[in-house]
Amino acid sequence: TDIILADLNSGRLRKAVSILFASPVPFPFSLYARLFQLCASNRAIIEARKVESHLVTFSPTPPIFLLNRAIETYGKCGCLEDARELFEEMPHRDGGSWNAVITAYAQGGYAEKALSLFLRMNRLGVFANEITFASVLGSCAAILELFLSRQIHG
Repeated sequence: TDIILADLNSGRLRKAVSILFASPVPFPFSLYARLFQLCASNRAIIEARKVESHLVTFSPTPPIFLLNRAIETYGKCGCLEDARELFEEMPHRDGGSWNAVITAYAQGGYAEKALSLFLRMNRLGVFANEITFASVLGSCAAILELFLSRQIHG
């Protein structure tokens, strides 16, 4: 863990992920969270996939918050299919899971998919938070703008 942290603190994300991926043992959940955060900020999708793979291999039931982080990371890397696949495969979801996938679609420019997920979330009785509402409102505005543009320009 110390070697990986040293690499992360020195900005060597790929090296840190390589060490993690080669290790046949689980690591502290806080390390996975930090790795997902850095993968997202560096748009490092290959490394993010490796981190998720290691997590699910060595933690039979990873905590929801880490799976949510992975969804967020995939969204920020522009890999919405990965985000959606992980979301759909989760045995249990919380509001953060829904928020992560809805935000990923909204920020990725897929307003209709974001709204569809929001409606599904509501049907299942999951409560939205401020971040989810902001993503959904942005999606509504994008759809309205497209509709108005079509009305004006034919």
